[in-house]
Amino acid sequence: MAPYLISDPYLITEDQPTEFYLYIDGSATPVVSSAYKKPDNTVILHHDLSSISIGTHTFVVKARLVDALWGVIESDDSTPFTFIRKSKPKKPSSFTIVSA
Repeated sequence: MAPYLISDPYLITEDQPTEFYLYIDGSATPVVSSAYKKPDNTVILHHDLSSISIGTHTFVVKARLVDALWGVIESDDSTPFTFIRKSKPKKPSSFTIVSA
């Protein structure tokens, strides 16, 4: 099971985004993630992080609503979110045999 970057839900009484732009590690080119509709009809960001590289990463996210009348409406930038993807453990070495 992959780790996911998840947002708080947008309530059904609010304008719900249709997609999210994720700016990763200061990149000017966003990764686009479709909004995920939950069974209760709220919408969240639900972005798969399984392919992210080992190390420290910072995300800034914008919610976007594609509206037939008004076009694309974007939120302000989120507060930056930083996390660390840990590396795998060092391989075992220096074995020996001992009596119990």
